[in-house]
Amino acid sequence: MIRIGICDDEDIFREKLRDIIRKYLDEHRITAEFSEYDDGINFVESGDNVDVLFLDVEMKTMSGIEVKNALEMNGEDTIIVFTTVHSKYTKDMIGRNVYYCLEKPVKTDEVYHILDNLFSALHENTKIEVEEAGKIYFLDYRKIKYIIAEDKYTRVYTENEKYLLRKKMKYWKEVLPKELFCEINRSTIVSFTHFVKNSDGVKLDNGNIVKFSRKHKNEIIKKYKQYLRTL
Repeated sequence: MIRIGICDDEDIFREKLRDIIRKYLDEHRITAEFSEYDDGINFVESGDNVDVLFLDVEMKTMSGIEVKNALEMNGEDTIIVFTTVHSKYTKDMIGRNVYYCLEKPVKTDEVYHILDNLFSALHENTKIEVEEAGKIYFLDYRKIKYIIAEDKYTRVYTENEKYLLRKKMKYWKEVLPKELFCEINRSTIVSFTHFVKNSDGVKLDNGNIVKFSRKHKNEIIKKYKQYLRTL
């Protein structure tokens, strides 16, 4: 069951958005679990896990930007749809989990369009099954930061774990979404969500600099810019 949260300090807005979403769910015969919060701090302190969070940017105690940062820090997969009257926060509203920004007052057709895309994405299979030493791992590719070749193995770094697997780079190039991952050179694949550009290549979170393949440098930068346009 899909879990949807609405976090906004305006009762009237929460009611209007809730009515639009419920109408959409009824029309598409989708069952969902609803939860509402009148401030960002109430959502964070609740510890609730929701699949989609409609999140107001400006709230009294804890802003939507602060909620987004808290979710990212905890490695949560919650999809965020910001709602705001102002566009001045656009830069701060960029993030790994941010899908869209709705301008208030919200329009029914725009909410419907977002929900169409979200439900399609939520039903996509993001798990990759790998087996090593008799153990089966289900890796969510959205949590993979980068992959480094080590002889006949590859070491996969996720947000919380790392795995040494008997898989060649060719395998990962075939199974990972090409719009989200990039082969920096013959021994390194990096997720664009963890892509920190350096003059010579990409800086990993361990401080190492992975140099671009000279042959494909321009193509890599082009792909990264295409990814940024989707945010």
